[in-house]
Amino acid sequence: MKKVTVWTVVLVVALAGVAMAKGPGGGGWGYSGKGLNDHRGMWWDRDQVTEDIGLTPKEIDKLDDLHRGHQHSMIDLREDAGDLRRDLAEYLESDSFSVSGAREKYKALDKIRSEMSEAMFNYRIKQREILGTDRFGKLRDGFGEHRHEGRGGYGRHMGGY
Repeated sequence: MKKVTVWTVVLVVALAGVAMAKGPGGGGWGYSGKGLNDHRGMWWDRDQVTEDIGLTPKEIDKLDDLHRGHQHSMIDLREDAGDLRRDLAEYLESDSFSVSGAREKYKALDKIRSEMSEAMFNYRIKQREILGTDRFGKLRDGFGEHRHEGRGGYGRHMGGY
């Protein structure tokens, strides 16, 4: 009997841990069953955020489309940056190394990094255009407020420009 009670407690504790890890939605933090298109950056998929700033279904669709396009372009840019980083690393160790060749490869990598940075900035600008001044500010303030409470906010990227 004592053995059954111990195993029951162990099972309950284990299941409670799994339930807490999945969060209130049951699918894990930030996951709502949308597969690769859903992750921490999609703050508008959180009911509390949508309610707090008053997003309409049409605005949510616009943000979804914007995010999808941004993700596709960033995937390509990250792949290009990775290729250029590997090329540069291999070139630095090659027998055909030259300073001018290394600088040329570094400039190409730096150009891709700049394109990535510009793409992120343009993404934020387009989000602001969808939200407008007041709601964008409210969103930023909400992220900052929750971040300082130690809960991480709605997402890590909006509160710290």
